[in-house]
Amino acid sequence: MRSRIKLSEWAKRNGVSYKTAHRMFKKDQLPVPATQHPDTGTILVMVEGEGPESPTDLKALLSQIAKSQQDILWRLRRIETHLEIA
Repeated sequence: MRSRIKLSEWAKRNGVSYKTAHRMFKKDQLPVPATQHPDTGTILVMVEGEGPESPTDLKALLSQIAKSQQDILWRLRRIETHLEIA
């Protein structure tokens, strides 16, 4: 499956600076298809094997969400405890 990511993300994943990737895009030298949104100017790069359909990616995303929720709940309990003491 193909999906789109921002040029800045593609640059990070491929070990090049954003400026270099942008120059490559302007010179039509990117090794992958890319388009620029006419209104916003955002450059989107087509990549293979991306997207939430990948079970590994989905598991990682769900794990991150669960950890974030646990962290938020822990912080809320600390605030509640602090407010009770004050």
